[in-house]
Amino acid sequence: NSSSVYYNYKGYFSVVMLAVCDANYSFTYANVGAVGSESDGGIFRRSKFGEKMMTNNLALPPDKLLPNTNISSPFVFVGDEAFPLL
Repeated sequence: NSSSVYYNYKGYFSVVMLAVCDANYSFTYANVGAVGSESDGGIFRRSKFGEKMMTNNLALPPDKLLPNTNISSPFVFVGDEAFPLL
């Protein structure tokens, strides 16, 4: 018998995995085990990754030139309204 906290908003039993991949599709971070009823944004904020991002302690690589240009670009993370990063 599982507690209802593992049931997501669609009514399915779920365990959440939060992961980050690099440009080569390799995992660079994974957080597994959050309960399905918790919001993605809440999981992110309480993760080590989220904590480090919010305190500017991620130790990201320096900016890189975009391919075939002289334009320097920082590394970025993309979120949306359903998954706010901050």
